[in-house]
Amino acid sequence: MASNASTPSAAGAVQFSPDFLAHLPNYQKAIRGQRIARWARQRGLEEDLVQLALLDLARVESRYDPTRATSAHHYRLAVLPSRVSDCADMLRRMHSDFVSLDEKSAESDLEGEDAEHRELEEDAVHLGDPVFTLAVRRQFALALRDAVATLPDVQRRVIELALGDYTDREISDELGVSVQAVCTARMKGTAKLRVAIHQGHALN
Repeated sequence: MASNASTPSAAGAVQFSPDFLAHLPNYQKAIRGQRIARWARQRGLEEDLVQLALLDLARVESRYDPTRATSAHHYRLAVLPSRVSDCADMLRRMHSDFVSLDEKSAESDLEGEDAEHRELEEDAVHLGDPVFTLAVRRQFALALRDAVATLPDVQRRVIELALGDYTDREISDELGVSVQAVCTARMKGTAKLRVAIHQGHALN
């Protein structure tokens, strides 16, 4: 991890540059085309993965070095697979460790409604509706910011550092707690974020 990596603040939302928004449909298609996206799609988590990966892709844009990539767009495409993989890992932990049988049943009941919402969003993107797309992204970013701010202190710090590309070991050293405590706080925190964001309809 680079020594100058910054820790995202719970008070700040991700900013999408005009160039990012211009290529947004391409990034959505590329994310859905990743092999790991099939795992998310089978579990009804594809849109969660797309949203998280887009936010992460926009956040890491600050690392773009013009001397190493021909454009910010090419840089985003180069790092996109790793960002999608990291976001999928987060969703996998959340889904496998914290979704109860009752919640799975409830998700199944809402499957038809979720599919309809996804179709509406995809139709809007295919029709070239940047205002709708930007509104969805901003709504999600605000929901994520607010949800992170409500977490207990340790979970909040762990999530912020994890979003800043800190490893579990680095977070452990930073906070002075065990790696196991970091893993537990991260999983509990991401599970709470998922519930909070869905309750706010940010992903639907």
